[in-house]
Amino acid sequence: MADAEPAVDSEYSGLKAFWDKLNKNADGVIDGKEWGKVVGAHLDEFKSWFPGENAKEIGTYFNKADMNEDHKISWSEFVAASDLAGLKKLFLSLDVNGDGNVSSKEYGQMLTAKFDELKAVFGGMTKAEVGKKFNLLNTDKDKDADGKQYISWSEFHKGWFNTQVVPEFVDLRKLWDSLDKNADGVISSQEWGRHLKANADLMKKLFGGSSLKEIGEFFNTADANHDKDISWKEIVKAYELGNHLSELKKIFLEMDADGSGFVDSKEWGRQLNEFKDRLGHFFMGKSLKELGQMFTKIDTNHDDKISWDEIQVAVRADADAQAEAVELAKVEGLDAVNDAKINFLEEHLTFKKTEE
Repeated sequence: MADAEPAVDSEYSGLKAFWDKLNKNADGVIDGKEWGKVVGAHLDEFKSWFPGENAKEIGTYFNKADMNEDHKISWSEFVAASDLAGLKKLFLSLDVNGDGNVSSKEYGQMLTAKFDELKAVFGGMTKAEVGKKFNLLNTDKDKDADGKQYISWSEFHKGWFNTQVVPEFVDLRKLWDSLDKNADGVISSQEWGRHLKANADLMKKLFGGSSLKEIGEFFNTADANHDKDISWKEIVKAYELGNHLSELKKIFLEMDADGSGFVDSKEWGRQLNEFKDRLGHFFMGKSLKELGQMFTKIDTNHDDKISWDEIQVAVRADADAQAEAVELAKVEGLDAVNDAKINFLEEHLTFKKTEE
């Protein structure tokens, strides 16, 4: 049986330690008096977790944090009010009792309140569909002291990662990590051959081939510059050769130079000139400068990296905007023609009075 309070990451433990410091009577809530008494004494800690520059600003922040206006702040409200990254904040806000995990009961309790956020991250159209995501995320099937299954932060993050990245990337990255044992950023011919048999099924799935010999020889195809090493970009290109990927997926995978599953701002900026023509096909009419500025628009959750989901949404939005602009131009043109006709008729038509 799993420990009820397993080790959690430093970001969580820091916030939880601060919560425990404020919640002296350990009743699970912080009232206005508890908040007010410690603001001055722990101002620097407050400033590291909550918006505000002085005791007055942070003191009044209690009312904003008290979302249900019951004059008390629960752990979930405390997390929601804190200055954390979006995904971490969502996870901790589901963790009602603050033990570092989200039990099936907690997930169900918070489903209505967090429906829109969970839907945006993991997909699903109805509460029933989003509710079922718990079982998909709960890959380890661990149980807490009460016998309830729970989702750890690792499972939650992994589920998000698998949802946000290009689907094909997951298997490709799994193979890469299996082959690049020394983590030097390249796969040598020795590494490829040494781990060929153990990864044969995955290699066949990704690159094709019916025998170990064929898969072994595929190294030379992938090693485009013939330096006896395969880089992440080269393995992506090799994968593209045998698979009918959309052009946008190809661009995304190739721009992800470090193989993280995302394109960060540095990868976008450094390679923009190289990819500007291919990106221009999707973001029509954009100059190099405008494409550079597009990063901020595409990165909707402001984590300084673009996910596969984000770039798809941005391309669709840009296409819709282009189509709307074309239609608007047509409508405005028609209006101009009709207006001219009306003006002509008003100026040249004379109406005869009907004789009785």
